Amino acid sequence: PRSSGSGGSRPGDDSLIMHVRSLGGAGTGGTGAGDYAPMGLNAPSSVEFSLDNFEGRCLFLHRPQWTYDNVESGEMYPFRSAFQGRKRLWEWRLQGKFLRRPGTLYVGIELEEYVPVNFATRSMMRGILPLIQAALQCKLVHHEVGDPADADLR
Repeated sequence: PRSSGSGGSRPGDDSLIMHVRSLGGAGTGGTGAGDYAPMGLNAPSSVEFSLDNFEGRCLFLHRPQWTYDNVESGEMYPFRSAFQGRKRLWEWRLQGKFLRRPGTLYVGIELEEYVPVNFATRSMMRGILPLIQAALQCKLVHHEVGDPADADLR
């Protein structure tokens, strides 16, 4: 859902409210299985959650839209130090621990729309992937930049 204004935003700016699903338990603020805790944009503290085999907290940071064209703005906004002088627009922080040693761990991210990537960036990503696979000692690490003509590869 969209709402107006968020910590550090100017009136009228759109903001995003995300929810963290938790199975309940201490510190989650939930009442039982399947509860969703709101995770505000640029919240002053992280949201705690608990799953079957993982307990942790997360925080979602997003650079205010009004700073995109004015990167050297002197105006303050939450987590300015994480964004000032950098191209990044958002950051998701996750911290936690597994309750039992996990087996194979799958992690992924999917974008709603295709994001064009130039040849140099695409080549660099292809070159870095084998280094990441070697460092993790795992050939299952995969990256797909997508295809503008294929809605399933975005």
